[in-house]
Amino acid sequence: MKILRENNDYRAAVIFSKNKSKVFIIKFDHWVKNKHQCFADIAQTTWATKLGYNHIFIQSKKNDWFQNHTVLDVLNAVANYKKDNLYIATGGSMSGYASIEFNSILSIDFFIATSPQAAISKEYMTSINDNRWKNDISKIKKRRSYLLDGFNKKAKGIVSVDITNHADMSHAISIKQMTDSIILYTNGAYHRSGMILNKEYPVKKIIKHFIEKGYKSFDAIEIQNKIDSGFSNLFMKWCLPRD
Repeated sequence: MKILRENNDYRAAVIFSKNKSKVFIIKFDHWVKNKHQCFADIAQTTWATKLGYNHIFIQSKKNDWFQNHTVLDVLNAVANYKKDNLYIATGGSMSGYASIEFNSILSIDFFIATSPQAAISKEYMTSINDNRWKNDISKIKKRRSYLLDGFNKKAKGIVSVDITNHADMSHAISIKQMTDSIILYTNGAYHRSGMILNKEYPVKKIIKHFIEKGYKSFDAIEIQNKIDSGFSNLFMKWCLPRD
């Protein structure tokens, strides 16, 4: 593991694959309650390194949604490390939010965000009637929004969302309006849309597709039909009586 940058609040570390890959998967690590005031452990081998990619983890010691100004020190170190490498950010919920929020700062080439938030400002969360994480977010003194301020209009990626979750849908629509992204709809996973997405169209398959064919080659209708078909088959398996 190589530390790219570390300060009192945040750390960026990279795990290299055995291949000399130019592909780096970026993950904003969820704050871990039982690891409060220290950085969460990072395995020496991850799903990304097993696939031959490098894996960058951006971590926080606090439950602050990466909002402290000192995060810029760490983000700039990751951005400077890019050079001619390919950056792909993945994550769900807060991690997905961060992969979009800091997209332009890190020059991320492609993101995959499952059930992400578009912004966490009091005004925005109130406007879409989203009271989740209210206690946690209220403790954050300053809440920026690079997305809503228009900094990520060129960001390219895929957002998955449960169509029955009103708040998550509102976030996804805002992200779609402020980026160059595709929305994929799941049904029944509530805030864990990534579970169904990963079952019907795995993240590793999406990454491979992007690397080999590029963003414009994604057929949103074809992928959505596959997700819908998979859910229908699962529903039938659950609900139909067995002989």
